[in-house]
Amino acid sequence: MESPLDSEDEFDEDEEEDRQIDLKRSQCTLPNLSKWYENLNCKVPSPSKKKRSSLQRSNQRKLVVILKDFETFNPNTLSVFIQILSGYQPKLPFILIFGIATTLSAIDEVLPHSSISRLSLKAFQAQPSVYFLNNTLNKVFLTSNCPFQLSGKLFKFFTQVFLFYDFSVNRFIQGVKYCVMEHYRVGGRSTGLLCCPETVLKGRVDQLEHEDIEEIRRLGSFRSFVESTKDKQKQIKLLSDDTFTKKEILKLMIELRQRIKEFYVALSLLHHIVSQLPQYPLGNS
Repeated sequence: MESPLDSEDEFDEDEEEDRQIDLKRSQCTLPNLSKWYENLNCKVPSPSKKKRSSLQRSNQRKLVVILKDFETFNPNTLSVFIQILSGYQPKLPFILIFGIATTLSAIDEVLPHSSISRLSLKAFQAQPSVYFLNNTLNKVFLTSNCPFQLSGKLFKFFTQVFLFYDFSVNRFIQGVKYCVMEHYRVGGRSTGLLCCPETVLKGRVDQLEHEDIEEIRRLGSFRSFVESTKDKQKQIKLLSDDTFTKKEILKLMIELRQRIKEFYVALSLLHHIVSQLPQYPLGNS
C-alpha cells in the first residue's frame, strides 16, 4: 500500500519537472541539453544490475522534435540540423517527426543522401490534409451559424493555394484569420458589433451609436441599397433618421441570415442529389 509520504514525494517531483526555468538564448545549446537530459535520467529509478544492460536504452526517455510543413524548410538548414543531432545520438535519443503534406518522395527531394543515411526512417500515415480541411470548412466556416462568411473569390483563392501549393490547413486558417482582421479593421466598430450570433443581433443593433450608423451609411453596399430604393421618403429617412435606419439594418441582417440558412440547406440537398453522379461534380464527401 502506498504511503501518504510517497504520494507527496511523487507530487513534489512532478511539480519540480513542470516548473519552468528561464533560459537565455545563449544557454539553449545541445551540450546544455545533454547535461539536462543526463540529470533527468538520474532521477528515474534504475533497474537491477542484471536487467540494467538490456533495458538501458529502452528505458531512456525520448526527445521528440516535430517539424511541421516539412516541404517549407530550407534544405541546407535541415540537413545541417540532422547532422548535428546525429553527432549527439549516443547521448540524446532524438526522434524526428516530419509532417509531410505531399508524398514520401519529398524527403529525397529536400534532403541529400548524406543526411538521409543518418536517419532510420519509418512511415506512418494520418488522414490527408484535404480531409482535415473539409472537416474544418464544414464544421466551422461553411455553416449558417458562422457570422463571418468568405466571398466566393477569396474562398476560391484559398482553396487553389491549398491544392496547388502546400496542402497546409494551418496556412489556410491563417489566411482566413487575416481576412477577419482586415474585415474588422476596415469595417470599424459597427462591423464588430454586427458580426455576431443571431440570438444577440437585436441587442447589438440597439447599441449602435450615431457614429456607427454613419460608418454603415458610408459603406458601398448600403449606398447601393439606398439608391435601389424607389421610395424617396424612405431614402431620406435611411440617410438622416438613426432610429429608422437601425430598424432597417436589423431587418436586413435578419434577411441575410435567413438567406444564408436557405443557401446551405439548398447546397446540402443539391450535394446529396448529385453525389452519386459520375466524376462527382460537387464532391463525394
